Amino acid sequence: MYPTRHPRTRSGFWFRVHPGRLSLLALAVLITSCASAADRTMESISSSALSGEQEAAVPESAPAEGVQPVADVPQPLPQLVKRAELMIEVSAVEEAIDQAVAIARGAGGDLLGLSNQSPPNESVPQVASLEIRVPQARLETVLDQLSQLGQVEQQFLTAEDVSAQLVDYEARLRNLRKAEETVLGIMDRSGEISEVLQVAQELRNIRQSIEQIDGELASLRNRVNYSTITLSLEAKAAGTPSQITVITQLGDSWQGATRSMATFTVNLIQIGIWLLVYSPYWLLLAGMGYWLHRLLKGDRPSSADR
Repeated sequence: MYPTRHPRTRSGFWFRVHPGRLSLLALAVLITSCASAADRTMESISSSALSGEQEAAVPESAPAEGVQPVADVPQPLPQLVKRAELMIEVSAVEEAIDQAVAIARGAGGDLLGLSNQSPPNESVPQVASLEIRVPQARLETVLDQLSQLGQVEQQFLTAEDVSAQLVDYEARLRNLRKAEETVLGIMDRSGEISEVLQVAQELRNIRQSIEQIDGELASLRNRVNYSTITLSLEAKAAGTPSQITVITQLGDSWQGATRSMATFTVNLIQIGIWLLVYSPYWLLLAGMGYWLHRLLKGDRPSSADR
């Protein structure tokens, strides 16, 4: 069978194609065209479905083209470390201390420190100092309750934002834990003893850093969750009378005179006791003086002897 002769091409050459090859070529072209049609059909179906979903997702009150809606993203609350100082003048310091401790414990807090010393005399007022820790959510309530113990002399409240420090500690802790997982994976592989020891040392260093940062992070979170109050209690000074009456003055004079007389009497009695105890010495001195006097008097010539 002779091969099929095709017309001359523009370049002037003749192509001879075997009928079997021609059938295979036609089949390949048919399969390719069918696949392309199927792809175009799936693309059109997907585009139609996607456009339908987008149209369904867009509300009727959608903004005009070119206007981007602003999403309300909740901002994280600042992490604050709060400290308060309160100075109160009270009538009784001991009772005020008990009431302040009861207020702190009732709010879920506790007493951290107490300093209370008795005054040396009545002219010096009694002063006590307390350090209280309470939950930050109850700080304002506790301050209001403490203010009712007496007259507030001074009040201070400070707040420090530690949000950046918390974020930094948390990021460093995450990185160290990832490094720990990586080092643990390296240790599972087989290797020389020196390499295993080196990896183990690196793992110990990483875990030590994790414990240190974890402790600092826990301490900082505790300072955020609990606020500290420094409470100073001072007793009221005793009031002095504005005017001293005559009766009061006479009474003070009588009391002063009686005290002076009692003191003078006691002094005389003490002198008599001393004289009585040393009386033998006084008698001895008196006898010696009398003997010397007689001796000197006997040595003098009398007027008759002259």
